[in-house]
Amino acid sequence: MAVFYGLSQLHTEGNVNLNEVVGDIGRITLGSPAGSPSMAKVQVTVGDRQIELLARSQDRDQLERNMTVRIVALEGETAVVASVQ
Repeated sequence: MAVFYGLSQLHTEGNVNLNEVVGDIGRITLGSPAGSPSMAKVQVTVGDRQIELLARSQDRDQLERNMTVRIVALEGETAVVASVQ
């Protein structure tokens, strides 16, 4: 029984509420060219964990690797980001 309790605790603590990332600052880890339908990736910290999400630019601008962005919305599990100037 203790094993099942431990596993249930691990699962509970492993859940991330993606809505918490809206408004947060992240870093592009995989870029995409301007106007491209391809997705970039953004890394952001949620609590004490770093997660990586698919990302697209709010204005269809180029997203360069290591660029600092703000997550302005979520579309499913894809972050919509804007450049932080």
